[in-house]
Amino acid sequence: MTRRIEFDMWLLEQKVRSDNVGYLVHDFYVNQSEVEPKPKTMQDYKEHLIKRRARKMSLKALEQAWWEYVDVLAEKRARFVLLREIAAVMERGIKNAEVQEGGCLIEKDRVDLLQKLIQKLNNLS
Repeated sequence: MTRRIEFDMWLLEQKVRSDNVGYLVHDFYVNQSEVEPKPKTMQDYKEHLIKRRARKMSLKALEQAWWEYVDVLAEKRARFVLLREIAAVMERGIKNAEVQEGGCLIEKDRVDLLQKLIQKLNNLS
């Protein structure tokens, strides 16, 4: 089933799960007060979890949840979400880039994520 739903609402629906995604939801929504500003991208959620010193398991669960979310979206919404995420990854990559003569070095994890996001975008009908 394809849907048009924001990630935060989809994630909240996952609270009944008994896997790491369900635990992530419980940790993110139940064990804390309101997050301000409201996260809009996976990168925003990830930064919030890192600031809270979340375990690697929570960060992996976030990534798993986000990709599951993209898979249930209607195509037009998925394109928008993927493009927004690509922009967020690029913005943070540029901000943290190491400037060298003749170019910049961007973290390999960000480059890998960008490739995965672009591949997913290209694979949409």
